[in-house]
Amino acid sequence: VLYARVRTNGVVQIQFSPVGENKRGGEVYRLYDVGGQRNERRKWIHLFEGVNAVIFCAAISEYDQMLFEDETKNRMMETKELFDWVLKQRCFEKTSFMLFLNKFDIFEKKIQKVPLSVCEWFKDYQPIAPGKQEVEHAYEFVKKKFEELYFQSSKPDRVDRVFKIYRTTALDQKLVKKTFKLIDESMRRSREGI
Repeated sequence: VLYARVRTNGVVQIQFSPVGENKRGGEVYRLYDVGGQRNERRKWIHLFEGVNAVIFCAAISEYDQMLFEDETKNRMMETKELFDWVLKQRCFEKTSFMLFLNKFDIFEKKIQKVPLSVCEWFKDYQPIAPGKQEVEHAYEFVKKKFEELYFQSSKPDRVDRVFKIYRTTALDQKLVKKTFKLIDESMRRSREGI
């Protein structure tokens, strides 16, 4: 039960201070967890103004799965289209983007059995070798695809916004803490113009 994965419904707000001992200025972050399903997206609109950073979670293990609400649409293709759409929103012109390539734990096991090329976006993927080397190769390929999409979708005057990609497994508390420390540092540097 502790490791159950549950879809987000609606909009959930979580407030927290930066993780760790270095809590400069007592900054408080507000994280809005929004449901990614199509019927949940209309609930996001009122949250867009005044956002300092977008944390976009892409479940990289879902490259061979179909949407819950449309069994003809690949989940990764939907993620690609949604990421592209969010990147192009005017209210995010100067907003930092943190991309979480999430569910790495599942991806790591699945990639040994199901080739990335089953997803249309990854049809040009060429596996190299079985084992750990293949996992890293496949992950880097997916990461590169998202980077390319980011730069294609960003106008030249938007490329100075912060863009970082993190490999995550939401169930790994230590990794999540470490990731949020990195995000906090990145956001602080951005605010200070470093």
